[in-house]
Amino acid sequence: MSFGDIRALKKEESTELTPKFIRHLIVGEDVHSIALYKTLVEKYGENEVQLLCQKELSPLEVLPKGPSSLRGEANIEAFRKLYPEVELTLVEKEAEYFKEQEFRKFSGRGKPEKLLWGEEFYKEQRADLDLSQVYPFLNDEEFFKKLNETKWDNTLVNLNQVEPTELIENTNWTISTTIGEMLQSEHLYWGLGPEAFLSAYENKNKLSDEFIQFCESTQAPASLYIKYVFDEPITEKEETLFVPLSYTHEWGHFIGEFGSENGKQFIEFILYVDINQQNEEDISRKIRLLKRHIEKIFKKAKKISCTEFITLEKQTSCPEIDDALYQKGLTDIRNLVMISVNGPFGESAPMKTIFEDSVRAPSHLMRALARQRIVEGSLQ
Repeated sequence: MSFGDIRALKKEESTELTPKFIRHLIVGEDVHSIALYKTLVEKYGENEVQLLCQKELSPLEVLPKGPSSLRGEANIEAFRKLYPEVELTLVEKEAEYFKEQEFRKFSGRGKPEKLLWGEEFYKEQRADLDLSQVYPFLNDEEFFKKLNETKWDNTLVNLNQVEPTELIENTNWTISTTIGEMLQSEHLYWGLGPEAFLSAYENKNKLSDEFIQFCESTQAPASLYIKYVFDEPITEKEETLFVPLSYTHEWGHFIGEFGSENGKQFIEFILYVDINQQNEEDISRKIRLLKRHIEKIFKKAKKISCTEFITLEKQTSCPEIDDALYQKGLTDIRNLVMISVNGPFGESAPMKTIFEDSVRAPSHLMRALARQRIVEGSLQ
């Protein structure tokens, strides 16, 4: 359910809300939110920590989708510094774009179609890794089984910060859900992105202008992920591939990478889409267009059986996050920690310590991992 749908539900009459207090509440559905949940449980115990998430969670569901999002010199070096024990595979082959019936290198003389928002990032050198080396629980089926049994399986309607009125149940945050529950927490960990936080926050007049400006600055297109798993290999290509939607209009690119799993070859694509200006049929046409492109470019594809997986996610990694603006806007906000791919660094000191050799702040997967490490460090 999108946050647009959730906002519409606020107009409906609801039953009387029943308060439920939890000391540490995580709102999120990705691997980083789950990792923080696990860390908090290990420190404070299961009775003090809860995860709010409507999705059925599994390793495949929570893992990052699409082409590798660990790329670029700054991100790769930062990862090596934070996780020296984790093996990285650097892909030396340069990204390519498709034009005039062939793939061409971006460093060549040809000119690709215009790259739109967020696409430039995927031209940078990429590193592949097994994320279970960072998060071992991804190999633990029993962990996910228990997590699905114990998480709060509710849909958030709105949230607010409140003044605590008790010493024991020190409520700083209230969250109402579609099933008529009022959730209360002392500490709130938000993994759905700043834009979603702002959308869900009911009393926006209590937020500083800088905080609102920061959240709005992370607004981004949705990410459409399309994955084809072929029963047999259709190519030997390893590069990151850019396939334009159109050669006559600036409509952006399908960006994909091949890989292998369980003896089969797959290719995963990402396409940025504005869901406020495109309906379900528009998106379906793009999916069909990609399938035609694949069958024309890779001749074997039409003859080999494949399985298709499609996911549309609203939270998209922003290439740049204004950490200073976030810090400036934190006036009177208590016990809020934003995590995951667009999580801001609330304090500059830890970030400078980790990235002292870099002139660029981390982005995409590396930002989420760095944010995770800093939050975990603060719990020591």
